[in-house]
Amino acid sequence: MQAFVEKLVFGGQGMGRLDDRVVFVTGGFPGETVEFNITKQKKNFIEGTVTKVINPSPDRIAPVDDHCMSCSPWQTLSYEAENKWKVEIAKETFRRLAKLELPDLTIESPSEQYHYRNKMEYNFWIESPTTPGLAADPSSGRRGDQLFFAFHNRGTHTLRPIGECALASPEINEAGERVLQFLNRNKVPRRSLKSAIIRSDGAGHSAIALFIKDKLELSARELLSEKTLGVQVYLSDFRSPASVPTELLTSVGQNYLESSVSDVKLRFGLLSFFQINPPIFEKVIAAMRPFVKNENVVDYYSGVGAIGLSLAHEAASVTLVEENGEAVELAKHNIQTNKIKNATAFQARAEASLDYIQEGSTVIVDPPRTGLHAAVVEKILAVKPKRLIYLSCGIDTQARDLALLGAEYSPVFSRLYNFFPRTPHIEALCVLKRRH
Repeated sequence: MQAFVEKLVFGGQGMGRLDDRVVFVTGGFPGETVEFNITKQKKNFIEGTVTKVINPSPDRIAPVDDHCMSCSPWQTLSYEAENKWKVEIAKETFRRLAKLELPDLTIESPSEQYHYRNKMEYNFWIESPTTPGLAADPSSGRRGDQLFFAFHNRGTHTLRPIGECALASPEINEAGERVLQFLNRNKVPRRSLKSAIIRSDGAGHSAIALFIKDKLELSARELLSEKTLGVQVYLSDFRSPASVPTELLTSVGQNYLESSVSDVKLRFGLLSFFQINPPIFEKVIAAMRPFVKNENVVDYYSGVGAIGLSLAHEAASVTLVEENGEAVELAKHNIQTNKIKNATAFQARAEASLDYIQEGSTVIVDPPRTGLHAAVVEKILAVKPKRLIYLSCGIDTQARDLALLGAEYSPVFSRLYNFFPRTPHIEALCVLKRRH
């Protein structure tokens, strides 16, 4: 099948037309005619994956990673074009879902396109010369019967082995290599392994969490070094998602890392939420500052306090509300360590702690990709706090929420942030002010 790609759409696919149906293809860029395999067919649209580019776009470039379609499919798009299209996609999304025109929308993008991620999650792969179809390719430099990290092939449940990833920080790549050497040296069977999370702190240190399906005795202390400060080994039920712990089996060294945001030292756990790209996060905090000066701030979905505590010196008071118990305990530690006198942290689900929303308060929300819970939106519309600061990693659900809030609020500031260079992901900040 062939299609001409007209533009990029939310999610990063190229959009074209075939007869009377819309075509969405992964791996195609505007101006290209591509051949593709169909992965889904509906009455009004087709989805597919590009198999051949007949006339490449001038914006197409060579990727850094051979596995880029599994982690960062826009490695094959120039950085200039990536930022241009993220703005265009965001404008179209807000226009279509929220009826909002944001003509002056701009994007803050870091100069560093690679090695920015301070967290990576891996699956495992083993190549065996005795397994048909899995024999090691001599040209790859990989040996048979050796464990490797793996990512999912895009849009499938199948895995592919990888080497170093260009998105990961150098500390993560280094720690990852030592994890594989450790597992191979100890002949840990692939069937016992589930996944691994490796994090870094931006100061040369890393920490490792291994998720296994069998209660193995692993001398995890061997993985500690001057750079790797902690290792945790979890039993994870084979029926659960990849990196969900069932039982902590081993913990050596630190069970946390620390990073600074706006001169506030923040401790976060190996499984806690923390911003993936701290340098661009600093720009988000700077944009929020003028809107919290001398305000009573309520920070929902607050995690370990990265937003609220970084703004505490400007605010009159800060209330952190977070569902995860570990994150709340770390937030309390961060309050104490930084000697912040005007901040408090509470463990609660956002939709179950609505009394913190007051008419005179400024509410900050940084929800998961699913967006705000309906009860939170209803409470905001009922109480009408003076200002809402909405940071989102899912602009489609953010647009949905902004459409609902539009009955009482108007945007006074909006900006995009490229937290995830070389991928289609877009982060957006929107500040809303009560109309009356």
